[in-house]
Amino acid sequence: MRFDSGLVPVTAPFPLIDITINMGVNVCLGKVFHLKAAPGRAVMLGMRVDPFDVLWDMFPDTPAYDVVFGSLNVLRATGGDFTQATAGCMGSDVAASPVAGLADPPVGEALWYLVRAYGGVAGTTYDAGDPGQGGTCDAQINAAPGACP
Repeated sequence: MRFDSGLVPVTAPFPLIDITINMGVNVCLGKVFHLKAAPGRAVMLGMRVDPFDVLWDMFPDTPAYDVVFGSLNVLRATGGDFTQATAGCMGSDVAASPVAGLADPPVGEALWYLVRAYGGVAGTTYDAGDPGQGGTCDAQINAAPGACP
């Protein structure tokens, strides 16, 4: 069975889908259904760190981003406790990429960085949505003294 309504006008912003699909030559024998869909979780946010900046791929409908950083050594020593490992906010409610990076960490120390989209279809989360992620880090980061306001 083939359903084809031809080109239809865009009524929802990407990546949302909101269309009516019609199959049939006349009203009495036609089959019509309405398709409304949205992503089940946030689309992956690509991120890069260079010696001078933290950069990320921006979503077209996201008005702002938060960027936090912390100690990888503390994160490992605490078994993944982002409340203790979050050292600070590099950018709160930032409208565009990049934000200024940090100086090199001391010898034997490493830093982690997380960016979260703030609104839009991506939602508001630091989580990757990856099944391998061991729980959520949002509540822990939000409870950290260094969290973005």
